[in-house]
Amino acid sequence: MRLGSARGRHPNWSHPDHDACGTGFVTRLGGAPSYEIIHISLTALERLTHRGGVDADGASGDGAGLLTSLPQKFFRERTRELQIELPEHFGVGCAFLPGSATTEFRAAIEIAADTGRLRVLGWRRVPVNVNALGRKALETMPEIWQFFVAASDGAKEAEGFERRLMLLRKRAESLMPPRCYLSSLSSRTIVYKGLLTPWQFPQFYEDLRDPSFAVAFAVFHQRYSTNTQPSWDLAQPFRYVA
Repeated sequence: MRLGSARGRHPNWSHPDHDACGTGFVTRLGGAPSYEIIHISLTALERLTHRGGVDADGASGDGAGLLTSLPQKFFRERTRELQIELPEHFGVGCAFLPGSATTEFRAAIEIAADTGRLRVLGWRRVPVNVNALGRKALETMPEIWQFFVAASDGAKEAEGFERRLMLLRKRAESLMPPRCYLSSLSSRTIVYKGLLTPWQFPQFYEDLRDPSFAVAFAVFHQRYSTNTQPSWDLAQPFRYVA
């Protein structure tokens, strides 16, 4: 660009990094799971507050979330409390549900799982702190559930199991009632997200304050909604990142 051509222009107009979502990635060489990765990711996410939008109520964010490796130790401890026995290989689904559709959604998951030679081992209501939410986020908040899946035929091949979980999600999406949404369904990763600001995010999800939530990596995201209205399902858009 010639120097004269920039006259009268804002210095950031030609730069792509403004008025857009903030995102980042944290891991540790060697891949050892650690709660420190969650702590660092939440700190980094909070420092991206300026990259996200906020509703007119001044408290409901456009969305924030984490995609992490599956915290095996954490879920084995939580399911033990619920008397759910997890096998060596298991998947975890995370779902947003309108309260009136819980029974119908569970039936859809069971049907889809049976078709894919999978079985649902049990369900867990995700513990949350609604006092952390802004008015709009609270008014539109879904019920948040997790469910645990294993192969009914004893298959142990990791790649094949992950593919079957992906197909389970696609089948379930064609069967489940309106306004139900699967944030993630995997044996490798899990998504926590919501219509939250970065500082509200760890206050809302109690799981993220548990030191046993040890992960090998985390992708964090703060949303700046440009062409859609903010919503719980559109927060943190990643299910799978290479």
